[in-house]
Amino acid sequence: YEATYTEHYIRNNITHTDLHKFFNSIGLEGIITDDINIKGSSSIQKVSEELKFSELELPEGFWSILSSIVYKEPKQMCQIIKKTFAVSTTGNIYACHMDNGIEEANMGNIFGKNIFNSPEEYIRKHPLIPLLDNKEKTCGGCWAINICAGCTRKWFFNKKNSRYEVIPNKGLCIQNREHIERIILLISKIRKDKNLWEEFLNFVNQKKQQFHE
Repeated sequence: YEATYTEHYIRNNITHTDLHKFFNSIGLEGIITDDINIKGSSSIQKVSEELKFSELELPEGFWSILSSIVYKEPKQMCQIIKKTFAVSTTGNIYACHMDNGIEEANMGNIFGKNIFNSPEEYIRKHPLIPLLDNKEKTCGGCWAINICAGCTRKWFFNKKNSRYEVIPNKGLCIQNREHIERIILLISKIRKDKNLWEEFLNFVNQKKQQFHE
């Protein structure tokens, strides 16, 4: 599993250890990552201490960003419509299951006209759709273009007029860039500390071995 440690747990005095014990009690193994909104999470001292006990809690998205850097593979947003979409019980098509029931986000019906057989009509209202896999068009000026990804709806869906726009949510972008920057700095600090780097690699290799057992 990969669980997210949020402000909800902090408010209810539930610690990372409490969550680990709960998951272990039902036979699950995995990691707990800190939510993007939790300030000051995962300092280098915290990582060092956690590695000693093989219990490592890292910021949300840490492993995904590390993988993207190591393998030099640009990350992509969820490819709504192109690779995934939702269909309601009445046959209405939506780019995301979270749009279900929002009339303005309806992209046609499987029994009639829809985004697949009459794309022009729906693309006019949702201009993001044909540009989703072209980050140069949507995020070309951003330094995090190749390591930022995730939920397309979160970044590009304008809730006010219920449409997928080409320009992402400015506030969320600023917040996410700060979060990515913290992760990159954390990776850099781990890599520069020889002993910590060796401990980190041992931790990763142990988890890989457990996964394949």
